[in-house]
Amino acid sequence: MKITTELLDILQQALRQAFPGLYADEASATGAVADFDVTISLPSMPEYGDLCTPVCLKLAKPLRRSPMQICEELATVLRQKLPSYVREITVGSPGYINFLLTMPSWPSK
Repeated sequence: MKITTELLDILQQALRQAFPGLYADEASATGAVADFDVTISLPSMPEYGDLCTPVCLKLAKPLRRSPMQICEELATVLRQKLPSYVREITVGSPGYINFLLTMPSWPSK
C-alpha cells in the first residue's frame, strides 16, 4: 500500500474519531459537512516535513473553529494511530498538519 493511501485512511479514521457527526453518512449528522476532500501532498517548504494536509483549513468554517484548534485536536488523535514510518506529526500555521517520515534502514554490506 502506498504511504499516502495509508495515511489518507488513517486521517479519515482520525477525523471521524475527533469530530463525530462530521460526515454526512453518519446518523446524527447535524451540521455534517456534505462533501470535502481530504488530501495529502508535499509541503511547499521541506522544513515543514515530508507530507502535509490542509484539511483543517477546509473544516474551519463548517466546524466553526479555528484551523489551528482543529489541527491540535486532530493531531492528538493521529499521534495515537501513527504507523512506524511516521516519526513525528507537527501542526503549522495557518492550519496544516505536517508528517515527518522515517527513512527505511537498509542492511549494510
